Amino acid sequence: MKPVRPAPLHQRAFWAACAASAAIWFLPWLQPLVAPLVVFNTIVHEGAHALAALATGGQVNHIVIEGTTGAGLTETAGGVWWVVVSAGYLGAAALGAWMVGWIRTPSQARQLLWTLCAVFAAATLLWIRGDGLGWGLALLWTIGLGLAARHLNPEGSMFLVAFLGVQQCLQAAQSLLVLGGIAAQGHRMNDAAIMSQGTGLPAVAWAGLWTLLALWALLSAFRRAVGRPG
Repeated sequence: MKPVRPAPLHQRAFWAACAASAAIWFLPWLQPLVAPLVVFNTIVHEGAHALAALATGGQVNHIVIEGTTGAGLTETAGGVWWVVVSAGYLGAAALGAWMVGWIRTPSQARQLLWTLCAVFAAATLLWIRGDGLGWGLALLWTIGLGLAARHLNPEGSMFLVAFLGVQQCLQAAQSLLVLGGIAAQGHRMNDAAIMSQGTGLPAVAWAGLWTLLALWALLSAFRRAVGRPG
């Protein structure tokens, strides 16, 4: 009889992250932990808009993060407008998918934590505005990511990246479903409405397209995380 080989570290981290995420989302006494995770997703979403603007030749005026509601807004100038507008939801989903499905070793996890720390630090110091809680949470996330990258052991760094990735996937999917609802109701202050104004296609069509692309990326990532081909 052959001995049972333990699951790879990244798979163990993924399942532990799923269990922790389920506990946070469904146990009432852990619900306060959801708010900082929502802000994490908002910073990623708005940061994706900002990076898309810079990458296409534009500039970033400021990012507003409202810590009390988790809402965000990025004001940019120039760049390729449709790339900038699309980058928020798709970028947030892409990061979650990458963290869940493509980070396989502790060294990769640590490098990603350092990268996120650097991006959060730049965004916090250069662009992020809003209520004091929003800016403070962005600063705390920056410090926390740096401390985690510096001090966590291999198992801890893999778990943290998997946990943040699972949370990012959940938050991205939930945000897109909410976007689809408000787009169908005709609200104008959202990314899908901006795309509609620039292209003539209905906002709900853009929300649906982004949702399909994001779900495909997230499902592929989850399949890779459990050891199945994407």
